[in-house]
Amino acid sequence: MLTVSKLEEAMGDSDWVVVRPDGEILNMAIPKDIGPATLMVSPVTDALSRSEGGLLVEPVDRSKVWNVEAFAVNRVVVRRLTAKQLSAAELYETVTGFRLSWQMSEFKVS
Repeated sequence: MLTVSKLEEAMGDSDWVVVRPDGEILNMAIPKDIGPATLMVSPVTDALSRSEGGLLVEPVDRSKVWNVEAFAVNRVVVRRLTAKQLSAAELYETVTGFRLSWQMSEFKVS
């Protein structure tokens, strides 16, 4: 779970906070060209297949699937969050509800 008060505290005087889907705050530099809400992603390397009725139907093109490693959100986004706690999915949906588009930045957060 992501706790909004923890995001605010971690942000401090910075304009950004980076958090993993499990709520772990990351201390890292923010790329200059990202938007107010960014999914930090890494490529999927596992073999993927689509199934129907328990049977494998076809492989999935891995170039269209990403692992979400972290969320980077700016101060404006954090201030608009009204829930005290959010799951990663709820953060995604809430920000989308603000009519903001999530940007993707491809790199692995270590």
